[in-house]
Amino acid sequence: MKKYAMIMVAIAAVVLLSIDDASARNPRNSGTGNKTNATWQNTPMGSGSQTTTQPTQTQIQKQATGLYGSNQGVTTQPMQQSRQTQQAQQMQQVRANAQKQFGNVFTSQWYAKHPDAWQHVKSGANMWTTVNSWSTLANWVSVNATAPSDYVLVYEEDTYYLNDEAVTAEQYIVDIIDLATENQSNMGTTNPNDWMPLGVFVVTPSGSTQTPNRVFQFAIHKNGQLAGTCYDASSGKPIRITGSLDKETQRVAWTLGENNETVMETSLGNFVENQSTVTLHQGGSTETMTMVRLEGPVKQAQTGTTNQGSTGSNQQK
Repeated sequence: MKKYAMIMVAIAAVVLLSIDDASARNPRNSGTGNKTNATWQNTPMGSGSQTTTQPTQTQIQKQATGLYGSNQGVTTQPMQQSRQTQQAQQMQQVRANAQKQFGNVFTSQWYAKHPDAWQHVKSGANMWTTVNSWSTLANWVSVNATAPSDYVLVYEEDTYYLNDEAVTAEQYIVDIIDLATENQSNMGTTNPNDWMPLGVFVVTPSGSTQTPNRVFQFAIHKNGQLAGTCYDASSGKPIRITGSLDKETQRVAWTLGENNETVMETSLGNFVENQSTVTLHQGGSTETMTMVRLEGPVKQAQTGTTNQGSTGSNQQK
């Protein structure tokens, strides 16, 4: 029995010495090596040999969130809430800064100094008036008032996907320019009472907190025509906005001045939101930007402060 035990101890010693020797030759196989490199390596295809080890469940979840092979980490609920809070704070800063810079634009005094700026009426009406609700706006232009249509635009180098429907980039740009310019010739021939102001907005690159140089005032006709004025603070000049609504898709597109190569588009439903997105097509490139609604001098006069969360509370009766 003692002889058997001594043999087993000797075998165990040999095994341990073999393991130590192998670990010395290759530290990555050691339990004290770099565990990050040892868990899961994903070498891109075409770059040589690929080394793959069995991933953990957490790594499977992280890899599954990748788009077209990119490794995007799992967004946990606290992280998402933190990101949303940060974005809200950024937009509050943009709104507050823009309110200070543009709070007195599009007033009767401003139009007196800029007689060439477009107005749907010439009686000094409040051009900052906002639309109270989606149903009000939808009924005005005769589209489905149940809820705004989906507007999800994803673009790649040569293909656009509008609500998952693929369109070539070339055809999409042609269509959006046609929509934006189809009513340019008859903007002055309609009854002023058929126009509804949509409010005043600034457009800024996503994530930016810088105050934009331009501010936009929009109005929409019952037939779907879009018009308004863009004021450029850097030049001090108003720029004419002309555009149209596609009542079937509820897309709205417009141009600035005589430049038909630069087009902006958004969804009709975004005009009742305090913050939304707008897509800029310019010089062969496309960029998604953030559109933020301002509150106007009427709201400031009533409260003396800027209430970031209000919607349509400055509407004149």
